[in-house]
Amino acid sequence: MSCRRMLSVEDRAAIMVGLEAGLSQVCIARLIGRSPSVVCLEIARHRGPDGAYRAQDAGRAAQVARRRPKKRLLDRDEVLRRRVLADLSQGRTPRQISGRLSMEAGGTVAPMDNSPHAQGHTISHEAIDTWIYAHLNKTLIEHGICLPSRRWMRKKPPAGERKPPIVALHS
Repeated sequence: MSCRRMLSVEDRAAIMVGLEAGLSQVCIARLIGRSPSVVCLEIARHRGPDGAYRAQDAGRAAQVARRRPKKRLLDRDEVLRRRVLADLSQGRTPRQISGRLSMEAGGTVAPMDNSPHAQGHTISHEAIDTWIYAHLNKTLIEHGICLPSRRWMRKKPPAGERKPPIVALHS
């Protein structure tokens, strides 16, 4: 078994022939010199609507999936974007938003009254963070979102609260 390399056209053809011959996924993996999990994932990802695996269709689908740049989830999903923007404008953090969405999707909590319904969609707080910082502040201000500043952390304490200088200090 070798390190991570993409499946070739020959590998995909061998997977298709092996499935048509009725071989197990483990046997097919041994034949092409790959891990059984690679073969299992390949079949699961690229099986057609009729349940059949076709090497040419799988190759095209894998090529499309590798294309860059990709759109962010919030740019692709309008329902989710409206919900996240509404929650951000109400002062919620990305962690709070993603946690609430996962709880709503799991059915443990009812949807919030003052936010649009997410319809079971979820997102991670990292995805929200990258989406926020990819947009200009002007765009966020248009949506009524004001990110908190950490500028208060850099301010020096008032003069009366400073520590006295060290006496008898030698350099």
